[in-house]
Amino acid sequence: MTNNLNFDSSKQSEGSFIRQNLETNIQPLVKSIVQRLKIEATPAYSRLNDYELRKIVEGALQQTCRWVEDGPAARIELDLQDGLSERLKLGFTVKDFVSTTGIIEDECKKFCRKLFQSDPALTDRAVHKIGFIYVNVNLIETRLAMKYRQDTSKNTISKK
Repeated sequence: MTNNLNFDSSKQSEGSFIRQNLETNIQPLVKSIVQRLKIEATPAYSRLNDYELRKIVEGALQQTCRWVEDGPAARIELDLQDGLSERLKLGFTVKDFVSTTGIIEDECKKFCRKLFQSDPALTDRAVHKIGFIYVNVNLIETRLAMKYRQDTSKNTISKK
């Protein structure tokens, strides 16, 4: 794992610094998340092959890195809508999303602890940022999934 822990706030924001280091070291994180998803995720995700899981995880981590950098300005809901809608059409459920995001959040936090271990304050802030992001992700995914289900059932009723 390579990291450049010479954080200089005059050169870049802390979010940018965390993002840069996460992206530079992302492959071991992808691997650990895919392994956990194969064992712990709901059947909807565990039935996917390694390539499909890897693509989902890589996309989620790239998005997470952008949210870390954007901080409070992150547009989490807007970013989640398309992918979530697509997965709902494929039969994924809120339980599937919460299961997956829980694993991704946990692995990201572990990874940040290891990656930034030489700077405990930075480690704490990175872990806090990840936690904040995933609290929002779970709330938004749940709300959007419920709205999707309501819209789907309204359309079904109106077609009858």
